[in-house]
Amino acid sequence: LKKLEFNQIRSASFSTDGTALALSADRKGQNDVFVYRLNSNRVEQITNDLYDDLHPVFRRNSTNELIFSSNRTNDSLNVPARFSRTL
Repeated sequence: LKKLEFNQIRSASFSTDGTALALSADRKGQNDVFVYRLNSNRVEQITNDLYDDLHPVFRRNSTNELIFSSNRTNDSLNVPARFSRTL
């Protein structure tokens, strides 16, 4: 297994097909959202900012759509009004 360099994992949630794991983790002093793809053993950082991004979950029957909570004061991800971003 590839070594994941997180200070702390705050929450984790599997996709419904079990191929991906959404993580809220502290890395380099920031709490961000990551997706770990089990089949390729790769980690993708989804958010990268000073805000706390917590409790990520995959939308039902999806490995490419996440929902998470944050203490952002505005939409700093520049996501359209429908609040979606393809991973």
